[in-house]
Amino acid sequence: MIRPADPALMKDKELIELVDAAIDGFHGNLNDLGSAIGMLMLSRRYGWKVMLLTHSPGTIRKYLKILGLKHLREAAPELGELSRRSNAWRLVEDTSNFWKVVRGQIGGVRSAIADPALGAASARTPDAMPDTTTEPGVDKHKT
Repeated sequence: MIRPADPALMKDKELIELVDAAIDGFHGNLNDLGSAIGMLMLSRRYGWKVMLLTHSPGTIRKYLKILGLKHLREAAPELGELSRRSNAWRLVEDTSNFWKVVRGQIGGVRSAIADPALGAASARTPDAMPDTTTEPGVDKHKT
């Protein structure tokens, strides 16, 4: 179930301040910093549960340490408007196995694959949707 944004979650200004603080205090591999920031930004739209299904527990801990967070719940909703795009989330959303998958007790579910054809209708724009009015390989914009 997708929940409305929690007013207790970080606002955009607070997120930018968090990211700036992480950048200012960072010492290490910039790939890790960029990945941590990317996870934070994705979690705002996908939710922290999807991030836990996407990344290993060790990776989550590393990214949270870089960001100075104890848990993604501090910055992201449980589920975001794009959570249904996640293949992993769709596999576990109607079961009681979420935490078993996160802990690795059930394998074969963790996935970073997202399908833009699924998810919130508001996230889909006509330009992003496939054109089914012409034959494959025919460019409808050519004159």
